[in-house]
Amino acid sequence: MPAVDNIRIYEDDAFYFVTNRCIEAKFLIRPDDDGEMQRICLACLAWAAQKHEVEIFAYVFMSNHFHLLVRAPKMNLSEFMRDFQRELAARLNRHRNRTGTVFPRPFDAPKVIGDDMFLEKLKYIVNNPCLSDLVRHPADWPGVSSWKSHQTGEAQVGRLIDYKELRRLRRKDPSTPREEAMRSDELVLATPPMWEDKSDEELRQLIVAQVEEQATELQKERARRRRRVVGPAKLKRMKVRHSPPAPKCYPRVKCLCADAEKKKAYLEERMTTVDAYKQAMGRWRRGKSSVTFPTGTHPPGLCRCA
Repeated sequence: MPAVDNIRIYEDDAFYFVTNRCIEAKFLIRPDDDGEMQRICLACLAWAAQKHEVEIFAYVFMSNHFHLLVRAPKMNLSEFMRDFQRELAARLNRHRNRTGTVFPRPFDAPKVIGDDMFLEKLKYIVNNPCLSDLVRHPADWPGVSSWKSHQTGEAQVGRLIDYKELRRLRRKDPSTPREEAMRSDELVLATPPMWEDKSDEELRQLIVAQVEEQATELQKERARRRRRVVGPAKLKRMKVRHSPPAPKCYPRVKCLCADAEKKKAYLEERMTTVDAYKQAMGRWRRGKSSVTFPTGTHPPGLCRCA
């Protein structure tokens, strides 16, 4: 019998739709009036992306979850997510004056197969606040998203206090201002390989037009059903320790693909890798000195999310 498909398998040229949700779906990363939570989210993502050389194509931080569209050429997505979520959780807890787990479940990262699905997931991420009837347009979202970078082509900059550096500086001079330990990291959106032949202006126009079209369709649908959006002001007043009355739950999938044949071929290839991983695990548990795990997989215990 084939092995149970419960391992992570990464490819250096694959795209992944990464998602994770806060504990009990609480609004822990809800946008703040002063923008501090937004600065934390942006800075943690920019820092981790630069550290692990992960390419970011789109992102959004909702009040209780986040979505990323990424590629990890070094096949180090787990390490990137470990450091990103650990840093974000630590900063969030300090800011919210709380302790404990922020992301109790492992992140979900199905592979995105096909150019059409890539564009579909990019639109889904940027328009996520509109899809949830929170705002009318992605530009109205008070939280962090990649919409501004798609629209202008400019990088967003995350700035946060490096507390380790601040402690080091204050051991020498206790009066050192916090600004001396400020860390700045740019978050530059990567260019999708399938669109490398387009100029920066053409790429911006393509993405903006697609996102605007979907946002307009959503506005028409809300008008037809006579639904209203929550609005930025009300969003910022939501209690961070509260949860939505009926949070949505989606089944976890291994890939996102509109082509049934490509999806079937990927899942069959994946199960071959899973079987090889199971055999390597058997040798490892028996104490064999030389065990080779399949390319794109992690040996046991190599990467754990704290």
